[in-house]
Order: sequence, then structure tokens, then C-alpha cells
Amino acid sequence: VANETQEAILEKAKESVKEVKIALSNLDVAKKDVTLSRSSYLPTLTGFVGYNTRWSESPIYNFVDQLSLFDGTAMGLQLNVPIFNGFSTRNNVKRNIVNVKRNEYQLEQAKLDLESSVYQAYVDADGAKKSYDAALASFKSQELAYEYAKTRFDVGLTNSFEFSQSKLRYSTANIEANRTKFDYIFK
Repeated sequence: VANETQEAILEKAKESVKEVKIALSNLDVAKKDVTLSRSSYLPTLTGFVGYNTRWSESPIYNFVDQLSLFDGTAMGLQLNVPIFNGFSTRNNVKRNIVNVKRNEYQLEQAKLDLESSVYQAYVDADGAKKSYDAALASFKSQELAYEYAKTRFDVGLTNSFEFSQSKLRYSTANIEANRTKFDYIFK
């Protein structure tokens, strides 16, 4: 936790978290949709070419001769100028612009959610570190108290109840130190 700042962790997370990447991709797609829908305002020119042939069961011409004699071709151009199409192009463009705004808000929301998660995780990890440090200090002091109690018990200055209470507090402090250690590692 102490090695990196919250901002550095946040920048790394923005590069790797899929929700932000998805929101960015959705925004790019929405912008392309606006461009595509605006292209419907432009006139279109369509060209076509066709070839056909006919055949009949005529005894005068054989099959191959009929294919070349009765063939036909068609060529043409078609120009569409969108003057009035029931405002469908205009409505499509406006709908896609709204979609871009919606995707911008979704991207911003994804970034805010990520920021909140990173800050919460940072605070949790920092709290777990402080809790572990406190539990370690408590363990060390209980260990020292247990050593004193053991020495006093060995020379007969304390009874077995006080010694067992000291041993219990030492064991509890050891368990708490291990619990907070793994909590810190997890967070």
C-alpha cells in the first residue's frame, strides 16, 4: 500500500479493467454510428450491369447458337437524392447523437465506479496494514508478558490460574496477529 499512490493504482486499473474498455469501445461505436447515419443525407449513385440470354426449342438454331443470338445486356445508373424521406434520416442522426451522449455517461460512470473501488480497496488495505501492525505489537507485548509470567510461575511467585490466563492472552494475541496478517495479504 505504501509503495504506490492511489492515483498510480487508479491509472493502472483504468488500463486493465474490462468495464472501462467496454465503455470506451461502445462510445467509439456510437460515434461511428453518428457518422454513418449522417451519410444518409448525401445523394447516392448506383450503377448496374446485367446480362441475359434466351433459349427455345426451335429446330432452326442449335443450343449454342441460340445463346449467342438471343443474348441481351442492360446497363444503367440510378441517382437517389434524399430530399424528403419522412424525416427518418434526421431522426436517425438525432437518435445516434443521444446514443453517443448516453455512452459518454456510461463511460464516466464506469470510471467513477472504478475510482470508488480502487479508493475503497486502498483504504481497506491501509486499514488492514495498521490493524496488522497493532496486532503484531500486541503479540510482542503478550509474548513478553508470558515470558515474565512463566519465569514467575517457575520460581513460585504466581499461581497456575494467573499463568494459564497469561498463556491464554499470549495464544489469543498470536491468533489475532496471524488473522490480521492474512487479512492484510488478502486486501
